[in-house]
This record gives sequence, structure tokens and C-alpha cells, in this order.
Amino acid sequence: MGDTLQVTAPTGTDVGVVELISLGYTTLRAPAGHLIVLPNSIAASQVTINLSTTFAPWPFNVTIRLSRDADIETARQLALDVAAENVGDKAVVGCFLTKIDAAAITLDLRLQAPDAVGRDRLRSKLLSALSQRFSQAKIGSSGAELPAFS
Repeated sequence: MGDTLQVTAPTGTDVGVVELISLGYTTLRAPAGHLIVLPNSIAASQVTINLSTTFAPWPFNVTIRLSRDADIETARQLALDVAAENVGDKAVVGCFLTKIDAAAITLDLRLQAPDAVGRDRLRSKLLSALSQRFSQAKIGSSGAELPAFS
């Protein structure tokens, strides 16, 4: 369990981390979060590639919603700095402005986790750090509206 495997699924080649091995099935968790349930009889008759030491595209995003009057570039740079400090420079893909509406702006912080097991832990750590640092810097809040992270 925990190995990253590449298998042939009905929809084509798929990749996932082994979560469960039973007498009849092996269950994998794909990077997008869906489950791949592979009958062991099929697994035994096809080529399966173990990617555990080479494959790590476990993307995750953090959405940052700020008041419309927030300094976008300062907020974007702070998000990138906090991400680099908490998950490392190599894991940070970028921080992009994805929406501007009448009340708020939305930034999308995109990252890569080194493995599926650590993705949720890293995301949780990052959400906490972003909330703390944006609060300290007083970026993205106006009146009663505080920055939101999801």
C-alpha cells in the first residue's frame, strides 16, 4: 500500500496510489481524487508500472478571495512567499488572478505535492499559514470582510 501505480482502466491509462488491497480488488486513489477499483484478476493479466520513485504530479489549489480594493500584486507575492516557505519553491506552480467581480478578487495558488499522502496535510498547513500571514499584513480586508482561503 502507498505505491503509485500506472494501470489500464476502461477510460485509458490511469495513475493512482494503492489505498486498499483485498482478495478481489485493488483500490487506487487518482491525483484528481477519484477511486480506481481494479479487479485483481485483471491486474494479474495486464502490465502495471510502479511509479513510486518517479511520479509526483499531485496538484492542489488554494483559492484566495480578497476585497476588491486589495493590492493584487502584493497579495499574489505574499501567497507565493508563504507557499514557498511551507511547501518549497519546487512545489509552487504559481499564483494567478482568476476572477474580479463587484465585491472581490480571486487568486488561485497552484502547487504540486510530492505524494498523495502528504497533499492534504500540506494543504491544511498552507491554509493556516496563509490566513495568519494575510491577517498580520492586513492584506485583502476591508471593514468586516476578511480574506477567505479555500
